[in-house]
Amino acid sequence: MGKLGRSLHSGVFAATAVAVTLLVPNLAMAGTLDQQQPIVGDTGVNAHSTQSVAQTFTAGVSGKLDQVDLNLSESESPDTPTFPLIVELRDFSGDLPGGTILASQIVPASDVVPFSSSSWVSVAFPTPGSVTAGTHYAIVARSDNVYPETYSWREGGTDPYAAGAAYRASPPTAPWTPLPGPTDFAFKTYVVPPQAQTSTDTTPPTGQRAAALKKCKKKHKKNHNAKQFKKCKKKANRLPI
Repeated sequence: MGKLGRSLHSGVFAATAVAVTLLVPNLAMAGTLDQQQPIVGDTGVNAHSTQSVAQTFTAGVSGKLDQVDLNLSESESPDTPTFPLIVELRDFSGDLPGGTILASQIVPASDVVPFSSSSWVSVAFPTPGSVTAGTHYAIVARSDNVYPETYSWREGGTDPYAAGAAYRASPPTAPWTPLPGPTDFAFKTYVVPPQAQTSTDTTPPTGQRAAALKKCKKKHKKNHNAKQFKKCKKKANRLPI
């Protein structure tokens, strides 16, 4: 079995984590905030070469999921992780995170703060994944770093997000198992809803109205007969454009 790798931090570290979380701006701009579990605790579960972690969620709106935010830190190892963190949007299959990757992005080690604090890291997918309201999906975090050089995804207490759960696969090829608790990772999802289709009249103009108005102008306005011109114009405006 791989290492669960729950990183425990002191009260001072926890306070620092909260402070950093409040100071780091939310970089999501494209999509609209859909699902979230914003509670950040002082423990996390590690992602490394022998363990992947995941958080399932239920989409609230349909559209293109273009970004997720994860609350992350490096592990308690004194060394900076060598490899990046890979974050994926996956399907949900058999009540567990699935194997179909809907979107993926790499998070460089430089974007993740040391273990003594944590911060929200915005992960924008170059090619957004399609989601449907009411359907379950999974956010998966994995890395090729060798333990203990890992990334820690912060948890948020006892089951604060009712529409999903936190999982681990140790090793990554093993079946997913729920984390004890139960618990949820700190995350946010952003979705761009489909644009409303606007109906446009593509029928080409017939020219009837323009021709009739031209005739009215030539016949009545030239003769300074305002009453007849007005009557003719009113009749012409009833014709197709």
